[in-house]
Amino acid sequence: MMGGMIKLMQLPVPDPRHTYTEGNVPLAAGYLAASLAGAGIPAAIMPREVADRGGDAAVLAWILDDPPEALGVTCFMWNLERSLWIVRKVREAQPDCRIVLGGVEMVSHHPLVEHAPVDTAVIGEGEEILPAWASTPPAHGAAPRWLCAPPPPDLARVRDPYLSGILSPRRGEIFFVETMRGCPYSCQYCLYSKRQPGLRFFPGSRVEALFRLARESRVSEIYLMDPSFNVTPDLERRLADLEAWNPDGIPLHSEARLEAVTPEVAKAMGRAGFRSVEVGLQSTNPVALETVSRSWDREKFLRGARLLREQEIRVQTGVILGLPGDGVADFLRTLDFVMESGLAEGMEIYPLSLLPGTRLRERAGDLGISFQDLPPYQVTATAEMSFDELRLAVTAAEDRLDIEFDPPVVPAFANPAAGFVEYLDLRSRGFPGSGSDLPNPAKIANRLTLRFTPNIAESELRSASGWIKEFTPYTLIQLVVDSDDFPEKAWCRRLPGWFSGEEQYFDRLHVYAPRGGRRYAVSLFHLTGDPGVMERHLAAPGVSEPVFRYAPGSLRKVRALLEEHPLLLIENSINDTERKELNNLYRGFEFLMVDVADR
Repeated sequence: MMGGMIKLMQLPVPDPRHTYTEGNVPLAAGYLAASLAGAGIPAAIMPREVADRGGDAAVLAWILDDPPEALGVTCFMWNLERSLWIVRKVREAQPDCRIVLGGVEMVSHHPLVEHAPVDTAVIGEGEEILPAWASTPPAHGAAPRWLCAPPPPDLARVRDPYLSGILSPRRGEIFFVETMRGCPYSCQYCLYSKRQPGLRFFPGSRVEALFRLARESRVSEIYLMDPSFNVTPDLERRLADLEAWNPDGIPLHSEARLEAVTPEVAKAMGRAGFRSVEVGLQSTNPVALETVSRSWDREKFLRGARLLREQEIRVQTGVILGLPGDGVADFLRTLDFVMESGLAEGMEIYPLSLLPGTRLRERAGDLGISFQDLPPYQVTATAEMSFDELRLAVTAAEDRLDIEFDPPVVPAFANPAAGFVEYLDLRSRGFPGSGSDLPNPAKIANRLTLRFTPNIAESELRSASGWIKEFTPYTLIQLVVDSDDFPEKAWCRRLPGWFSGEEQYFDRLHVYAPRGGRRYAVSLFHLTGDPGVMERHLAAPGVSEPVFRYAPGSLRKVRALLEEHPLLLIENSINDTERKELNNLYRGFEFLMVDVADR
């Protein structure tokens, strides 16, 4: 039996805008901590401010400042490589620390995990197996032992992390609640069912208690994490229960199959508090759907959408790009169907990912599918679409839907209140020197903007790049050259290469971006207050992304330029009227306007 602490870690989606931070709720870690506590084994979950904002050195500092006896890591495709870098550093610093990996990325003999310096990789649900693992003698030095965890047959035995006091809902945030596990479908691109037959349900009394906790905590929404919520037995009773448990009408959200929506179900969902659902259309091409074992009934789908919208329930449609059997014309026909059906609002387009452990990945060679070997495993060619055609399909979707498939990275120009450094202004003295003058690595955030003028010494930037790559290589870097003219120095073009290490998930995520081959984990910007220079940037995009520095009182002069919605920096005070006009100009593009005036 372990006598020391187990620390649990779940790292977020890499994103300089922190769009997904709210979703990085360590629910899996919470279940594990609750199970360990039930077995008398102490566990600590990484604080959310460290997990969500901290760079690699900050994460390591939390783990190693009070070294645990064991470290448990929840792995998704977006955090796997960074998590493995962390565990290597932990193993170097604390060779006796036992390390166990879990999460959906754990499939038998995963190539990235097979020879990683970890003790165990758990396949499946870990609530029952982890306390047993913690009670067995360690076996250092061996390759990871793959443990297949059978799912707990009775979910009443699984301790809830919220009702156990391990996790606490946050006021104004989304509250993630499981009412069941399993999936009635076996789509070949998906791991929802985890190849386990049947559905298992949590006791109704527990779900009722969670709804009561949600009301007390004043959450903004309850996300029911149930695949195809409405394709379950005794749906009428489940909806009646939700209506009784949700008297305040907290907005509910879940995934649903529109084909199963009847007039009675739609009305009951409205009464229960549903305000939005995600529906996986994926494609309207019957050949593609049959290839991936996905069914679809056009008329029932449209009927279900109409019935839900009559109850003021928003339908968010999902479409997959690159399914086997889908050519460019098929993909565009699917988009046309969604738009003509009035379902384009909130539509999401997901590039096909060949996830380890899925049936579709096993069949990829036979189907003529090429894909990235590393996360996010996105398709790069199919028998029906070349890479150039996939990129063409993305461009066509952007034009038709007036969206950006790859939203621009936006630099930070101030530090958040959370205590981590996201912005370093190097214009006055360059990068700090050596020794004690260097920034504390544990204070660097998981995104960092460096701002400097063209006069900075090349050695300063090389020093900064080496320091960052040593201590926090997975921090996303934004390099901002501050100059009213075009920087002429040749090293400006070489800058991203100095700061780039190995290609990262965030780079591969942008594989279809128009400027293919460009690195996104390190982005280069040119900040200028000269409208003429800005117009040249917009007319002929170059190696750097332009950022326009707004001068107070200049709105009339630069209005036409701002109507193009370039990245905009406001760092000097402006009056309320001017601010209101700028906000109106950037309505719908608010994320492109960085306002740090008066900070």
